[in-house]
Amino acid sequence: MRWNSLKTEQLKFLYNKWIILTIISLVIFIPVMAIVLNKPTGKENVDFIVNQILQSFYLGQSGFTVISVLYFGQEFLNSTLRTSFLSVPNRFKFMTSKVINLVLWETLLFFIATVITIITVNTYFDFSITDENILILIKSLIPVYIVTVQLSLIAISLTSMSSSIVVSLAILLSMILGLGQLLLQFSKNLIFLPVLSVMNAFSTISTMVYPKLESGIIIQGLWSISLLFAAYYYIKRRVVR
Repeated sequence: MRWNSLKTEQLKFLYNKWIILTIISLVIFIPVMAIVLNKPTGKENVDFIVNQILQSFYLGQSGFTVISVLYFGQEFLNSTLRTSFLSVPNRFKFMTSKVINLVLWETLLFFIATVITIITVNTYFDFSITDENILILIKSLIPVYIVTVQLSLIAISLTSMSSSIVVSLAILLSMILGLGQLLLQFSKNLIFLPVLSVMNAFSTISTMVYPKLESGIIIQGLWSISLLFAAYYYIKRRVVR
């Protein structure tokens, strides 16, 4: 039964044209950003290349957030949620199937985007990426993958609780694209908010303004787990007619 639920979720994911369009845009956007964010000097080193890719994945969080919100948000359109609950009455199984399916697709997208970005960067810059450099890059990207999945869980939680695509997108995209930095001007305690707490994951040089990388991952992880439990509780008690 669980496999059937997961198979159903895969079909929901694949048959959403807006999700597919976002995926295509994302695997183009990340490599392009990796070569245009900073002007090349002709003497690029591994730190420059890694920073370029990390920053491109930071902006790429927007795409992963949109995919997550669209995937969960479609349940609240045209009585889809009612049909889903009739097909899978167990709401815990319903939530876990959707989360697992999303994480699996995001893992595949990480792989595709990373490979295309490495090829693009290696072609564009006057820099030869060796096996050693690829290992350095992958080591730097693993925290990025983790925090992006965490942000996706926050996105689906906000979507489930608000029953709105617009609300969750407005909150998270604005945080990624600059609202978080603006809020930080009013209170230093806001570094514990999602997105801000993990800013050090997107640079090879840690900034003292934000929590350390490990601490930031834990902080955002607590946000994602707490909000996911809250979303499940809300879905479990939701009356659908």
